[in-house]
Amino acid sequence: YNAALVNQRLQQYQVALRYIEEALEINDTVAEYHYTYGQLLDSSGKKQQAIAALQQALKIRERYPNALSELGRIESEIGNTERGLTYLQNAFQLDKNSAVINNNLGNSYLQREQYQKSAEYFLTAVRLDPNNSQYQYNISLAYIGSRRYEEARDQLESLLKRNNTFWEAYHTLGEIYIALGDNQAARAILGTLISKNPSYPQRVEVELIIEKL
Repeated sequence: YNAALVNQRLQQYQVALRYIEEALEINDTVAEYHYTYGQLLDSSGKKQQAIAALQQALKIRERYPNALSELGRIESEIGNTERGLTYLQNAFQLDKNSAVINNNLGNSYLQREQYQKSAEYFLTAVRLDPNNSQYQYNISLAYIGSRRYEEARDQLESLLKRNNTFWEAYHTLGEIYIALGDNQAARAILGTLISKNPSYPQRVEVELIIEKL
C-alpha cells in the first residue's frame, strides 16, 4: 500500500495500480485501499471503475468524506451534476475544513454557473491551503464567470508573483486584460508566456491573439 502511495505521488499510475491491486488481494476490507484504488483508476482514465472502487470504500466506511468528495468530483466531471453535488455536499458536512472538498464544491458550482457560491468555496479552499496555485486560479474563473474582471485580474497577478510557471494563468490574464481594454498589458503578458514556455500547448492560439492586438 505504501509503495502505491509513493508511486501515486510520482504520477507513476500504472505501477501504483499494480501495488494497490496486490494490497487488495491480501486485504480487501480496508476502506483506504479502495479509496486509493479509485483515485488511481480515475487518474488512468477509468472513471466508471473508479466510481465502483470509491463506492466500495463507502460500503466499508459510510462516513468517509474523502471518498464522497472524489465520487462527487468524478460524477460531476462525467455530467452527473446533481448526483455529484449531493456527494460533495455530504462530504462537506463531514469535513468543512478540507481544502480539497471546498475546491471540489467550488468546481461543481462553477460547472452549474453559480459563480458567487463557487467563489466562496474556492476562497475557503485557498484560506485552508494558501500555497495551492490551482485553488487561487479557480477563484479567477469564478470571478470571470460573474464578470468581476478586476478581481480576477488581481487574483492572477498575485498568483503569478508567487508561481511564475503557472502557464494557464498567463493566458487567462491576457484575456482579462483584453476584456478590460488594456491591449498593451495583454500583449506583454501573452508575449511573456510564449517566450518563457515555447512549447505551451495553445501557443498558436496565443500568437493569433497577439497578432490581432
